Amino acid sequence: MSKPRKPKGRPVSGWLILDKPVDFGSTEAVSKIKWLYKAQKAGHAGTLDPLASGMLPIALGDATKTVPYVMDGRKIYEFTVSWGEERSTDDLEGEVTQTSEKRPGEEEIRALLPKYTGVIEQVPPRFSAIKITAIVVFMLIGIGVLVSRHQIAGEATGPQLILSHGGLFPGGVLPALMILQGVVFAYAGIELVGVTAGEAKNARDVVPKAVNSIAWRIGVFYIGSVLVLVMLLPWSSYSGNVSPFVTVLDKLGVPGAAGVMNLVVLTAAMSSVNSALYSSSRILRSLAANGSAPKLAGLMGRHGVPYGGVLITAFVYLIGLILNVFVAGEAFEIALNFSALGILGMWGMIMVSHAAMVRKAKRGQLKRPEYRLPLAPFSNYLTIAFLLLVFALSWFDVPAGRTLIYSTPGVLALLVIGWFGVRRRQRKMAAERVANLP
Repeated sequence: MSKPRKPKGRPVSGWLILDKPVDFGSTEAVSKIKWLYKAQKAGHAGTLDPLASGMLPIALGDATKTVPYVMDGRKIYEFTVSWGEERSTDDLEGEVTQTSEKRPGEEEIRALLPKYTGVIEQVPPRFSAIKITAIVVFMLIGIGVLVSRHQIAGEATGPQLILSHGGLFPGGVLPALMILQGVVFAYAGIELVGVTAGEAKNARDVVPKAVNSIAWRIGVFYIGSVLVLVMLLPWSSYSGNVSPFVTVLDKLGVPGAAGVMNLVVLTAAMSSVNSALYSSSRILRSLAANGSAPKLAGLMGRHGVPYGGVLITAFVYLIGLILNVFVAGEAFEIALNFSALGILGMWGMIMVSHAAMVRKAKRGQLKRPEYRLPLAPFSNYLTIAFLLLVFALSWFDVPAGRTLIYSTPGVLALLVIGWFGVRRRQRKMAAERVANLP
């Protein structure tokens, strides 16, 4: 039997109260303190938004076992409110979109407090709401057609269409497997639910609910809409050049279906671009503050907009436009493949990290949370094998997929070069922070 590995770091235990500055997330603060003290374990009680400053309790070593007891204690937050402004991002980073001279009284404020108490789900942006509403309306129309047994273009609708016209795989299994890259691309971003655990107040309760809600939403909006489509028309009625929703609505005789769905597609694309621009620019700024990205990415405007990160992200968008000019037919495929590479790498690292956590838990070095991945670590290895399969299937997607495979060593080399390029700056910044410690 192999001996358990010795935990890395020093056996430092105790509590440290950090006066956290603005523009520094709680998770990032804990990582820095753990690195500075070379502690084996570290955690924080409560959380402070990057835009908030204040006292952040950080536990080191064995003191992390007492975090749940500290979390049950009463915490007091002091803050200053600026009335009469509405911002584009609902926080200080956005631009002012509306002003008002009205100032609420104490009774009005207390009357509104219950509305903002408890678990609150985020309201989707307007662009996303248009897309979701369109899918729901289409599904209601489709279900109505199926229930009424109404024919479309002389073809009977119903579940029998799933197995007719060549069965489940009329073009063979390989084309169905090759489309997995598109599926992976469509689900990009769901890992952010787990990332929020570091900032969530009640992560043990909120994160499991969020993960479970994602499962049923995927089942309804993705799988459900596809099932409705295949039960309304034979697969041979659909074309890669026309939206399947437009095809169905046109055959139903809905006027202006193409124009409406094109508007929905455009708003969905704008929603994706908008959210990517917002998140990417702020992630780049956070990396720059940590020394892991160019200084340009950390530049901030007077309105709190990280314009350096916005410029870098916009430059990547520009590359996409250039591709669309010169290789219009393959531009989307190239973007899809390279995006899938990043997603596969990220999901793969999540699985590797989770498997490492499970091994440490078995050695008694840490305690696993109650909400667990079923059948781990076997499910970790199975997921990694699936991700490798998706990557290998790129070979059959000519030419975009093979371009991706040929480019992967170069991408990895650039990442390694970039890492060595920022190490000196990271060490310098860490040394400066140590020197400034009281």
